[in-house]
Amino acid sequence: MTRPARKMKPSGIPWIGDVPADWEVMRLKDVATLNPQTHILLNENDRVSFVPMECLRTGNIEKRERLYSEVAAYTPFLENDILVAKVTPCFENKNIAIAQNLTNKIGFASSEIFIFRQKSINSKFLFYLLLSEYIAAIGVSSMTGTGGLKRVNTNIATCKVPVPPVETQKKIAEFLDEKCAEIDALIAVEEKMIAELKSYKQSVITEAVTRGIPAAANASRPLKDSGIPWLGSVPAHWEVKQISRISSVVRGASPRPAGDPQYFHGDFIPWITVAEVTKDDGKFIFETETFLTEAGMRSSRVVDSGTLLLSNSGATLGVPKITKIRGCINDGSLAFLNLTESKEFLFYALKSRTQELRLQMQGSGQPNLNTQIVKSMYIPVPTRVEQNGIAKYLDKKCLEIDSAISFKKEKITTLQNYKKSIIFEYTIGKKGI
Repeated sequence: MTRPARKMKPSGIPWIGDVPADWEVMRLKDVATLNPQTHILLNENDRVSFVPMECLRTGNIEKRERLYSEVAAYTPFLENDILVAKVTPCFENKNIAIAQNLTNKIGFASSEIFIFRQKSINSKFLFYLLLSEYIAAIGVSSMTGTGGLKRVNTNIATCKVPVPPVETQKKIAEFLDEKCAEIDALIAVEEKMIAELKSYKQSVITEAVTRGIPAAANASRPLKDSGIPWLGSVPAHWEVKQISRISSVVRGASPRPAGDPQYFHGDFIPWITVAEVTKDDGKFIFETETFLTEAGMRSSRVVDSGTLLLSNSGATLGVPKITKIRGCINDGSLAFLNLTESKEFLFYALKSRTQELRLQMQGSGQPNLNTQIVKSMYIPVPTRVEQNGIAKYLDKKCLEIDSAISFKKEKITTLQNYKKSIIFEYTIGKKGI
C-alpha cells in the first residue's frame, strides 16, 4: 500500500524550503537556551565534572573530575545539556555531545564551548538538529575572527529551525539513534581493519629490513646476534652500523622571528616544514604549501631533491621522507647527507623504528631526536644489491597495503556522508517516520 504524500508548507528558510504542514518554524533560542544561568549549591571541596574543549567529541565527552573551587569561573552545565565546540575546526568536526553521568550532576565547560539547554524540545532531537549540516552551515557563516581563532557567533541562537510536534521529535530521535548506531558500527569495523592493515604494513617493513625479503629469508640462511636489543638476530653476512658511519646528519633551520614577511610567504624556494614531512604516510615530498623569500633561504638550510629527511621533535617525530624538490627545511627535521648506502633502504629502516622512537623519547621526558641521538642509532646494513631489492619489494608491498587502506577510508567517507544525509533529511522534515 502506497503511503500518502505528506502535506507540506513553505518554511520561509531558503536553505530548507518546504517542511511538513504540522511542523513549526522557530528561532533556536525559543526552543533552547544558549549558555543558561545555573543555580549552584556546592562547597569549595565538592567534586564536579570538567570538560576542556579537547575532551569534547562527536557524541562523546571525556569528563575530568575537579574541585568546584578550581573550575568555578567556567561555564556550568547540567545533565542532558548539550555541549557544542564553537572554535574552528572543532565546530566543523561536529564536536557536539549530550552531558550525562556528571559528578554531583553538574559540570563546567571551557570558554570555547557553547551550552544549549532544551526548553520546549526533545533533548536528543535537539542534539541531532545541532549535529545537522543545516546548523553547521549557519554556524560557519556566523564565525568571527581570523585564521585558527575563528569562533561561532552567539547569533546562531537567532537562526530559524524547523520544529516538529513533540511526539514526532521523539520518534525521529529514536530512529536516528538506531540508524546512526548501525552506521557507526560499520565504520568501526572499517577502522579496525585499517588499524590491522597498518600494523601488518609495519610488520612487513620490519621483517624485510631486519631479515631480508621473505623468499630469501625462508631459505634457512644463517643468522647472527646483532648485539642490538631491538634488532635481535640478522643474516650472518649483514653488517650493523651506526648511522654516523654511513651519513652526515644535520638539522634544519628556521628563520627568526617566525612569520616575518622578510623571510616567509615568499615565492623564491619551497619551505619544507615538519608538517610537510609528517602530513601523510607516503614516501616522497613533491610540493609544499608555502615558500620562503631569498632572505628566508639564507637563514634556513637548503636541501637538494632526493634528500632523506626525518622529523625530529614532538608527537610526530621519527617520520622519514625523501624530497623530490629542492627546498629549505625547518628545525623540526633532520637531513641525511653524503649517504654511502641506499637512501631508499635507510628510509624503510627508519620507518620500521618510528613507533619505538616515539616511545623511547617520551620515556626520556624529552621528545626530541637531536643529531647526536640519530647518529648514534644502529641499523642493519645488507649488501647494496640486497638493499635495493628490499626497497623495491617494500615499495610494491606498501603500495598494495596502502591501496587497501585507501579503499577502506573511502568506505568510511561514504558511510559518514550517509549518516550526515539522514540526520539532515529527518531533522528538517524532508523524510518522515
